[in-house]
Amino acid sequence: MGKRINDISLSSTNEYLREVILPALFYCLVAGGLTGLLISVYSYCANLLFKNSANIYALVRANLAYIPLLFFVLAVMGLASAFLIKKIPEIRGSGIPRTEGILRGLLTFKWLRIIIGTLVGSFLSFFGGLSLGNEGPSVQLGAATAEGANSLLRSKYAWRRYVSTGGAAAGIGVAFGAPITGIMFAIEEVHKQFNPLLLLSVVTTSLFATLTADAMQLALGTEGLFFGFIGEIKNLGIVNVWMLLILAIVVGLCAVGFNYLLLKKPLIKLDGKYGVYVRMIAAFVLSGAAGLVLIDSLGSGYGLIKKVAMMDVTLQMLFAFLALKLFLITLGYRSGATGGLFLPMLTLGALIGGLMGKLFIVMGLGEEYYTTIVMISMAAFMGAAIRAPFTSLILLVETTPGTFGFMSASIVIFVSCIVAEVCMRKPLYDRLLDREIENFNKDKILVLSTFDKVVEENSFVEKKYVRNVLWPSNCKIATVMRGNDTIVPDGKTLLYAGDILHISYENYNVDEAERQIDNLLMNKHARKNV
Repeated sequence: MGKRINDISLSSTNEYLREVILPALFYCLVAGGLTGLLISVYSYCANLLFKNSANIYALVRANLAYIPLLFFVLAVMGLASAFLIKKIPEIRGSGIPRTEGILRGLLTFKWLRIIIGTLVGSFLSFFGGLSLGNEGPSVQLGAATAEGANSLLRSKYAWRRYVSTGGAAAGIGVAFGAPITGIMFAIEEVHKQFNPLLLLSVVTTSLFATLTADAMQLALGTEGLFFGFIGEIKNLGIVNVWMLLILAIVVGLCAVGFNYLLLKKPLIKLDGKYGVYVRMIAAFVLSGAAGLVLIDSLGSGYGLIKKVAMMDVTLQMLFAFLALKLFLITLGYRSGATGGLFLPMLTLGALIGGLMGKLFIVMGLGEEYYTTIVMISMAAFMGAAIRAPFTSLILLVETTPGTFGFMSASIVIFVSCIVAEVCMRKPLYDRLLDREIENFNKDKILVLSTFDKVVEENSFVEKKYVRNVLWPSNCKIATVMRGNDTIVPDGKTLLYAGDILHISYENYNVDEAERQIDNLLMNKHARKNV
């Protein structure tokens, strides 16, 4: 009897290894390699465009006769960007909200169209000097590249969201040189849940993408920590905890204000056939005008973060840059131009930190803590805006060298997130995703579908816990019928072949909702990939 039980256990282990672990590793290794290759080259090109854009503006500042030519070129780039957005509206904005909708099963996309459109659209934004970054588009590119790998490998539908989530995690991990940040982002922000299979997918994809990117960066000569110019982040000590609390409250409130400003309805609506062209040209031309006056206002703000952290900006200029960058980031994002908000949010956080750091020095804080205040504020602002404290904390740890004041950083990041939560404002990307879903399903009606489905033998969900399956969002398993028993499932409910699931699913497309469920519950060997 003991031998039989051991044989069954061994058989189940071998089956799980063959049917789950090995396919996950194979699909994710391929997706990770392709993502690491694309994002490392993309980041390299983006940095070149940022630098060349700044050089061109410096040249024009030195030769004012070129100003008319500069604005003409900016207007043409605005027209080109608007035309591209009209043709491929999926590449509008940062790409993260839409990618989250795709990975949660709420939206769809065509991967090759997304890759080409995102590359061209974001390069136009970066070269034009818009205050947008490449980290958001990197997430969308990573997910699209992984979906391309899924298509080329003909992977089963049930695997696709796992592998594409790994691609999204790898995108942000490679962009920042911070793979654990990418992993945490996928779990904390994208799916807001944890299960072992999801973890296996994102870890495998992210780590292999990082290895590929490291090899590419070595070849391109771009190695180094993202914020390698920072010496160390110090703990302020118990006597200065009150300063950390003040900083957290200020940063949390500022993050709430930023979300409100970014999402509020514009005073002047520019809709209609030519509205997108007007908005885009205005974004390019006004960003260019700001760049001529203050060249450090150009681009995503990485160079400005460095100057602020090195205490190379006066108090008056900190105020000026904060107001200007807030305007330019809002302008760039609302225009619909392709580009992300990750680094722009970090820039705003650093500027707030610079102001607070100078204030604290006047109040008796040692100057050696100034950089610490700037960097902690930077991470806390982003964490409060998108409500992802663990992602923000890990990003700070992974991208800065030297010793790390974990306690001080944790206090500010988590308290600022609590402040934002108390203000009852929904996280930024969730609000933007709601808009994406509304626009994608315009003129459609949200329908609550209910249906009974049988778990087939050799299906994806067979012998898996409910919590370990990446069900589509808005899908709920109300009951499980097993023989004569009715089970109200929880995360620890194990599913078996023959179980009848009573499912409720809110969706704009009933047929698509049922197709997603069928691909999880039907025999994976009998059903063709859809």
